Amino acid sequence: MNKIKFFSTVFLFTALSVNLFGQNKSYPFDIKISGQGKQSIIFIPGFASSGEVWNETKSIYEKDFTCYSLTMAGFAGVKAQPNATFTNWETNIVNYIKENKIEKPTFNRTQVWEEGWLWLLLLTIQNLLKNNCS
Repeated sequence: MNKIKFFSTVFLFTALSVNLFGQNKSYPFDIKISGQGKQSIIFIPGFASSGEVWNETKSIYEKDFTCYSLTMAGFAGVKAQPNATFTNWETNIVNYIKENKIEKPTFNRTQVWEEGWLWLLLLTIQNLLKNNCS
C-alpha cells in the first residue's frame, strides 16, 4: 500500500510540474525566429498579411541579425484572441522583447504600418522600450 501511495505522489507531482512549468506564454501574435546575430530586427506585416511577406527580405539579413517576424492574432490564419486591442498588442510586444532579452531591436514594417494609427502603435512600443529598458 505504501508503494502505491509513494508512486501516486511521485506521479501527481510530476504531472503538476510538467503542467505548471511546461506551459509557454501566449502572445497575441505568432512569431517566427530565424537567423543569428547580436542585433535583432522585428518584422511587422500589415494586417491580413502573415510574417511570411518578409521571407525574401529576411533572407538578406539572417546572416548577421536575429530576425523575428510577427503575424498578429486574428489575421492570416493565426487564431484570434480575446482583448485584441492595440494597447494589448503593444504591451505584449514590449513584454516579449523584455522576456526574451532582445536588446535595442530595429523594427521593420510594411507601408501600412507607416500610416496613421498603426504608426502610433509602433511609436508607443519604441517609447515604452526606451523608458523601461534604460
